[in-house]
Parts: sequence; structure tokens; C-alpha cells
Amino acid sequence: MRTDVLIIGAGLSGLAAGRRLRDNGFDVVLAEARARLGGRILSTEAAGLDLGPAWFWPGQDRIATLVSELGLRAFKQYSQGATVFEDRGGAVRRDLTFALNGDALRVEGGLGRLIEGLAAAVPNDSVLLQTVATRIDGLDNGWRVELQRGDAMIEVFAQAVVIATPPRVAARDIRFTPALPTDASAAIQRIPTWMAGHAKALAVFARPFWRDAGLSGDVISHRGPLVQIHDASPADGRVGALFGFVGVDPSDRSRIGEAALSAGVRRQLASLFGEEAASLAELRLMDWSQERFTATDKDFTPLSGHPTYGMPSSLEGLARDGLVFASTEVDREHGGLLEGALASAERGADLVLQRLKTSASA
Repeated sequence: MRTDVLIIGAGLSGLAAGRRLRDNGFDVVLAEARARLGGRILSTEAAGLDLGPAWFWPGQDRIATLVSELGLRAFKQYSQGATVFEDRGGAVRRDLTFALNGDALRVEGGLGRLIEGLAAAVPNDSVLLQTVATRIDGLDNGWRVELQRGDAMIEVFAQAVVIATPPRVAARDIRFTPALPTDASAAIQRIPTWMAGHAKALAVFARPFWRDAGLSGDVISHRGPLVQIHDASPADGRVGALFGFVGVDPSDRSRIGEAALSAGVRRQLASLFGEEAASLAELRLMDWSQERFTATDKDFTPLSGHPTYGMPSSLEGLARDGLVFASTEVDREHGGLLEGALASAERGADLVLQRLKTSASA
């Protein structure tokens, strides 16, 4: 198979980079290891509730523009009412008057709508699902990439390759020939994958009943298992939903098991919000540390804050040769965020365009 550009990873970064390259007239193939598009963006089918990232913020112009271009609508995170606080001993206060993320914005129907919108313009034969990049060979006039789909090996020749997966995943799964420079290889293994060690719980109810009691759905808990909770209900409030970040470390989650962790979440919600919380319609746990194409063993150590992200200087030379890293983790200003995914896609695509146009004029 031959193409102008092979993009490894069809999450938000990969799809956005592909769109920019196709809009400039180049042929693009996307290889996605999962059986679905979207990467770390994952929304439920029924109500469009987000199991991965959920928010963006005012002033993040790239994602606001994309939402508009795709004909979608953003709405403010629900934050009316009191925030609940739970101390280590289980004592609960329901009278805090500040909101945790009152400026945050969400997309009607979930962020999965962004993926659907971007994917709608991609020819079916340009996307290879359940296809893992295992080897990249540098050639005099481009790149040779080995992709594994089940028992079959697919060979792709491309003038440029965009790696839109977390850098650590690429470092683990892909053999580079010749080997990456020592400083570049070390750099991509050092970059922590945003939220890879986290798990998220999503509880769905017939209605957002906590609003009747003057509660916003925001919770800060020092007891857990959820350490922070927010209202995740759709914009029209047709169902109620709460999502929370699990405060149990990945290794302990594996030891405890999903059933026991779910039971603990149910008890906590009932304690925080009353008996009506016990009659939830659905509870889903999404443990991103168990997602092979999101997390590596290095990501099991919880982050102690927001890392300082950006493109390591050791990767700049590779980009000039047409091997470009373009996940959210390589954006300096918005690294880890959705805006960072779009910024890195934009920058990565522009580097590729420069490479292709230079080659065409040579």
C-alpha cells in the first residue's frame, strides 16, 4: 500500500491532522489499533455521556471552532447550587457555595460527536481499524511501516508518518529502524500520558434529582472511592448523570476488582446524595490504565499535577525528515487537553505539508 501520509492513531489528534492534510490535497491513511475511532474520547451511545474527557474552556479557540464547523453546540457545565464535601471520616457537608468547574463547556451529545463529525469526511478505505503499527523503517525517499492486523501484516510506504498516539505507547509498540537517536528515544518514554492512570465512574439516573435539593452535583471527597464528582447530565436534563474520578491507584484497583469498586461507588453516592441515588439505572467504570493503547506500565504511577508538556527538541529533526509526533502531550500551551490535541494536530500536519511541498519542488 502506498500513500502520501500514514497517520498512526485515529483519536482527535489523528483525525484532525488527517483532515488538514486531505484539505490540502494529499492522500492519507489512518491506522487505528482499537476497533473504534476516538482514542481517549469515548461517549455512551444512548445519551452521549463521556467516559473520557468531557470539558473544554472559554478561550480555547480551536475546539470551539471545530464544534461550530461540525454543526454541534456547546453548553455550560451545570454548576448551580451547593458543592458537597466529604471528610476522611465520612462526615458530609452540603453547604459549600463555590463551583469546581463552573466555566467548563461540554458538547451536546458528548465529545464522541466530534469524532463522528471528523470521521464522516474520511473515505472508508482510508481507515484501518484493529491495526497496530509495529515497525517503521526510514528510507531514502520516505518511510516503510509494518502494520499488524490480526495474523496479517500490512506494508505501507509513505512520504511522511504522523504518530498521533501517546508517545510512550509508540515507544513500547514500534521498532524504529534505524533506531531513534538516544535522546529522542529517552524523551518519548519520559512523556507521561495524560489521564492514562485514571479511572472514571459514570452513574445514570432517571432524572437529575440532586438539583431539586439545591445541589450542583459537585463533590470533593477525602474518603472515596470517588475523590471528585460532577453533574454529567445531558443539556436537556432528560436523564440524570454523575461522573467521578476514582481516587484508588491503578494497582489497587486491579487488586480490589471492578465488582467491589462498583459497590463502593454505589454506597458513596447514596451517602452523599441520599436514598434516591441508590436507584441508579446504570453504573459504568472506565479504567483507562487497563486500555493497552492508552497506558503503559510507566503510567501506573499517578501524576502529582499537570505535567509540563511540549515537543522535545530531540524530536524536531525527525519531524524535518517526515516523522512527526502529534498527540496532545507534545503541545506546550495546552498539553493534555482537547485543545492541545488539536494544536498538535495542526502543528504536525503543517510540518508534514512543509516536507511534502519541499519534496515536490525538489
